[in-house]
Amino acid sequence: MEIDMELAAKVGVNAAIIYKALLKRQGLCKEFFSYTVEEMRNDTSLTRKSQENAIKILEKQGVIEKKLLRIPATRHFKIIGGVQNG
Repeated sequence: MEIDMELAAKVGVNAAIIYKALLKRQGLCKEFFSYTVEEMRNDTSLTRKSQENAIKILEKQGVIEKKLLRIPATRHFKIIGGVQNG
């Protein structure tokens, strides 16, 4: 997976990898979409802990929103903006 080096400089390599994976997974969906820990690990090779840390960075930046939906609970994401400068 190719990542944007400017983005990686702003949010870190793992967050840039997760953001790229989320964009790819989102496709044309404008609402929340499911992306399990296992699926994300297969796509990015990042552990659960690395995923969660990167997701927190992207949430703090206001780039994504994460919810737990369904039973059993699964992670759902929505991309809500681009990464901010600074």
